[in-house]
Amino acid sequence: MSTCKRRPQTQTPTPNEDDGLLQTKLREFDATLNKLPTSTNVSKAMSDCPDYSDAMKLVFLRCEVFNVELAVRRFVAYWETRVEVFGEHAFSSLLGLANDDHEAMKCKYTQVAESALREESVQKKGIVIYVRTLQSIMDWRVGLCKNVISSVKGTLPVRLAGCHVIDPPLILHGVISLSKKMMGKKLGKRVYIHSGSLDKKLKSLSKFGLGRVDMYPIVFGGQLGFKSSY
Repeated sequence: MSTCKRRPQTQTPTPNEDDGLLQTKLREFDATLNKLPTSTNVSKAMSDCPDYSDAMKLVFLRCEVFNVELAVRRFVAYWETRVEVFGEHAFSSLLGLANDDHEAMKCKYTQVAESALREESVQKKGIVIYVRTLQSIMDWRVGLCKNVISSVKGTLPVRLAGCHVIDPPLILHGVISLSKKMMGKKLGKRVYIHSGSLDKKLKSLSKFGLGRVDMYPIVFGGQLGFKSSY
């Protein structure tokens, strides 16, 4: 995962932040949350989870570009999903969950969420995803694809700056088109295909501020490596 140097044109710019804006939006967030039917999971998170704080609410506000209603909706959905994924461990800290030998770790759920909660640049600019495509349509896991799209669209507190699909076989272009439709018009516009030689792909990626070899993952022939905190 990498933060984006330059936002794709389809992404809404985040506003300039000052203390007045942040405090106003946090008050509106709390007021909107209090008007909703009581969520058992949100209430338990409020009392038991060390991650629950104004800083966490701010992550969701930034994700929805300070649209309070959408931020609160995502916040509630996030806690419902977190409980579904982690059960009784859901109210531990994300860092603790990331270090736990839990089956859910295999899908990198906490790595994405914890990074969003920790890195302000990720909150504001969004994440860039590089996709290494399948070699056969038989390997496409529709259920997993739907779950990932659902998480990005309305659960995880992350903005998608761009999803860059690298060298997909021609036979899979139909799968990519279907996935874009599943994502919806807004997110689907942030899926881009890059094919050809390394120079050609870097030139294509340069439109998004990602055209240097040191910003291109090693797995695709670039120089960008990833450090893990876990």
